[in-house]
Amino acid sequence: MRLRRVAGQEGPGIALWDESRERWLPLRDALAHRAADTVDLGARTLLGTVVGDMIAFLAGGAAVREAAMRVADRVADEAFDPDLAPQLPFAARSLRPFLLSPRHSEGVARGMAARYAPSEIVAQAQECERTEGETFPSFRPRPLMLTLPLLYQGNHNALVPSGTAIAVPPYGHDLDFELELGFVVCRDVRDAGLEECRKAIGGVVVLNDVSLRDTQWEELHGSPLGPVQKCKSFATAMSSEVLTADAVLDDLASLSGTVDVDGERWARGRADDFAHTLEACLARVRGRGRPGRRAVLDRHAGGLQRHRARAPAAAGGDGCPERAAHRHRDQPIRRRSRMSTVLWPGGHAPDGAALHVVNTATSTAPPEAVWAWLTRPDRWSEYYNNVRRVRHVSGPWPIIALGSTFTWWTFNTRVTTEVTEVEPYERLAWTGHGLGSRGHHAWILTARADGGTGIHTEETQRGAASRLFRPVLVPNMRREHQRWVDELGRRAETGRRP
Repeated sequence: MRLRRVAGQEGPGIALWDESRERWLPLRDALAHRAADTVDLGARTLLGTVVGDMIAFLAGGAAVREAAMRVADRVADEAFDPDLAPQLPFAARSLRPFLLSPRHSEGVARGMAARYAPSEIVAQAQECERTEGETFPSFRPRPLMLTLPLLYQGNHNALVPSGTAIAVPPYGHDLDFELELGFVVCRDVRDAGLEECRKAIGGVVVLNDVSLRDTQWEELHGSPLGPVQKCKSFATAMSSEVLTADAVLDDLASLSGTVDVDGERWARGRADDFAHTLEACLARVRGRGRPGRRAVLDRHAGGLQRHRARAPAAAGGDGCPERAAHRHRDQPIRRRSRMSTVLWPGGHAPDGAALHVVNTATSTAPPEAVWAWLTRPDRWSEYYNNVRRVRHVSGPWPIIALGSTFTWWTFNTRVTTEVTEVEPYERLAWTGHGLGSRGHHAWILTARADGGTGIHTEETQRGAASRLFRPVLVPNMRREHQRWVDELGRRAETGRRP
């Protein structure tokens, strides 16, 4: 459900997007209309208590949304004319930006170096990558980012609504935009577990984390307090709309966004490589988590550093790339439906695959112990003899993480593998190719009530070789992969770590 604050005849309040009638419906005005009297008293009373408070509306969950839709149906034939001038959908009490996207982290490092680093350093990095075939070390995401949701304290008092003209502060000049997602906390989560944290996420918003890159570079290299102080504290723009969590939370990885300026596409981004879940981020700050907090998910990967050379000078908002970047904000967020518990990348889903193999097992070891052995390909052969000659190619190693690439031999075939999904202690997946076929292998670890771990793995393959040898491959893969999950669980139970 799409929501926003509007000014109606009965005063300010929440409006919902009535998709079937293609209009914004001011709920306070709708409740006051005589046509709404046919809605049962309980629904009208419930809606009346939250119609002026976005956080309370989101906290009300499905019951409030259903009440709102009943009222919308009753006033379908009535006309309303709310004032849709952009305004913040709620007054945030806190702002906690997280760094979650490895692609974004690398993109920022590359962009900052290209603009501000000495030319000899840039040349050295380029030569290193050309000769070594690996990402330059200074551009790689920090290892801690992949194991812990990293965040800083933002300035919630600097939030402004879509369309606001933003002047360049006097202490910098390189104004930049960042296309971001934010999630809205609508319930108290002090001392809450992961499931309670997930339920406390009421909706998402789109943001523009306006940044001064030259100031950020100075703070990065000169300040002991870090590179996100003055460079990001002067303005952050928020969409007028909120999308309720039920519409997106289960399929966050499918979200995408674009930045259009004067009809020209400047950037696009995706939310498919976040290193941690939303609830894990919220759990990181749950000691003080209260309703009204807005936490920033990381930048849409790929949506940064691409406009800088052509951004016009900005002063007082005129010609400001930040202002133009807002033009996408009131568009619906696109998503696609999840096909299964595995997040299959395009071209790898079971439908139409030459083969699809599923294996499961349980272990008395906790997920952290199983994860430790699963993420060490260099040690797989110690407990699974269908692996040999593992060789690192690029990316994090020996503990694999997002972007890790390596070659190995399995089923008498040399396979080149790249890690494409990482959610520590829960999800790991990679794509691979070899002998004319390509495949995707996903692992899901589930914490059990008894302290153990449920291990679930699936693999699909496509290609001529997979089709030709399917009658032999399928039973062999089922047998060998079952040995893999069984022995993985047993190895983790020993208590030893790789």
